[in-house]
Amino acid sequence: ILVSQSKHVYSCPDLTLVPTGHAIFQKTYIVNEQNNNGGPTTVGMVFRHIVLDDYVNRNLTSTVLSHIRNDLEAVKAAGVLAILRFSYTVIYNNAPPYGDANKMTILSHIESLKPIFRDYQGVVAVLQAGFIGVWGEWYYSDNFGVPGNGLSAQNLQDRKDVLEALIAAVPETIPIEVRTPSYKYSIYGLTPTTYSDVQSRTSKSRVGHHNDCFLASSSDFGTYLDKTVEYPYLSEDTKYTFMVGETCSLSSQSRHQCSTALSELKMFHWSSLNILYNPQVIQYWKNNGCFTTINQGLGYRLKLKSIVVPYATDGTICLKLTLVNDGFAAPIRQYDVNIVLASSTGTLYRTQSLIIADSRTWLPGSDQVITGSALLPCGIPAGSYKVYLELTDKLAAGNKAFNILLANSGVPDTSLRLNYLQHSIQVTSTALGNNTLCPTGCLKADIPDGSFENNPSSWYNFGAGFLRVSGGAKDGNYFIEVINGGAYQDITFAAGTKKFIVKGWSRHQVAVSASNPADYSIYCDIALSDGTNDWGRIATFNPNSLINVWDSAMLQVTETKDIKTARCYAMFRNGVGVAQFDMFEVWTCPV
Repeated sequence: ILVSQSKHVYSCPDLTLVPTGHAIFQKTYIVNEQNNNGGPTTVGMVFRHIVLDDYVNRNLTSTVLSHIRNDLEAVKAAGVLAILRFSYTVIYNNAPPYGDANKMTILSHIESLKPIFRDYQGVVAVLQAGFIGVWGEWYYSDNFGVPGNGLSAQNLQDRKDVLEALIAAVPETIPIEVRTPSYKYSIYGLTPTTYSDVQSRTSKSRVGHHNDCFLASSSDFGTYLDKTVEYPYLSEDTKYTFMVGETCSLSSQSRHQCSTALSELKMFHWSSLNILYNPQVIQYWKNNGCFTTINQGLGYRLKLKSIVVPYATDGTICLKLTLVNDGFAAPIRQYDVNIVLASSTGTLYRTQSLIIADSRTWLPGSDQVITGSALLPCGIPAGSYKVYLELTDKLAAGNKAFNILLANSGVPDTSLRLNYLQHSIQVTSTALGNNTLCPTGCLKADIPDGSFENNPSSWYNFGAGFLRVSGGAKDGNYFIEVINGGAYQDITFAAGTKKFIVKGWSRHQVAVSASNPADYSIYCDIALSDGTNDWGRIATFNPNSLINVWDSAMLQVTETKDIKTARCYAMFRNGVGVAQFDMFEVWTCPV
């Protein structure tokens, strides 16, 4: 209930904050199974180029797969994101043989890497298509043709097969990049990616760009074939796809000058740039006063212009906030918008956010108005609370290092990784009773491994069972995926229990459907103390909810007789697609 409200307008100085998700990056190589665990913590991304030169003619070993996992664990521990590429050679000998693998080997390696892509989707910001040719740049190749010599129909089909294998193997949360615009539009056409493509998760929307000779010549050393066509195409396509790269040389046409650099970084929505290469170009930008502007502009740079929030609440916080993006690009990853309340003693209370926003639409140059509400957390005491805004990466599994900090004076709290809105709110004593998601008067019951953190789990397979997956969980580090079945537990209640509540969360990364609403649900079979049963009590999940957004369902069961046990399922069966489940809780309640 909105009691009264306050509008606050924020100053926007040029802070030198570098929020994770856009930044200069450092480039490193891993060759011959040698694991480099060193990772910079002063940049937002690291480029990890894994050279599989010992595997041109054989399968990947468990040893090299383990090294790759260890390397990504080090990146995760450093609190940065990885730009990842695989190739078979980084040595150019001016003539064939160039040393890359054939298509069959590449497809086999992609399949072997699939579990790593899945497990580290919260760490890998983007996967560059790689694999083909020297440096994985799809040019000098023994098996896929050399573009300068003309590509055959078979060459084009083989390249498409590799790209589509990557799209199939890599989670939809990880973009894939190709080295030149023509490598993308030769497969998907010259119509640029739109937000509708992003929402529909088309293959085209999954593919972005990297330019590894930015500003080096009139064609960026072969990156562009026809700039009159490719500049307008790339300018539109990169609004909703990822763009990164590096410089490789000073330009004889002086394209490396600050004015051109800033114009094209903005035009093509650059998110990240190698700080180490080309050193002459980087030093030129520093000497001529544009390096700081470039650094601040890469990716997104969000500022809060204004926010409307209540002075007091007795259950719901309604809000309207306006953001502006002064960076070059929108966030490619999806972020949740949450309100966090801090007590006078520093205790943090996260609200139940009902704010629906797609951060991938926060393009530069226009105000982004976000409206919604948040429900107070269960059990919050009455009192005065500071109000914080949390912009959290959906895939970061609670890792605050990946939160977005806003570029406003006095707003970012670097220790909490939250944004202080310079506002306080009074929570009244009636707040808890007005929150319909809080089971008032109920006692939290124990449900072993409610968030699927244990292996083996306390849950049992139903139907085709479930797959335990890490990265992007609602709570903790793990959740489960279900195709046609689910997971169940038997819950035993104390004598005299006549009412209980089960709450759980689900999401889907592609559209799902079920032939019967009960087939996508929290589903409980109840055994009563007199030997009778109450079968099939359900709370359904919404198959039409937003893609990749956790949504809750709550089942309330009240009986006239004592409840002895309940077998409760996280269920998705007889449908199409894949459902994910996490964070199941149980309460027992007075009648």
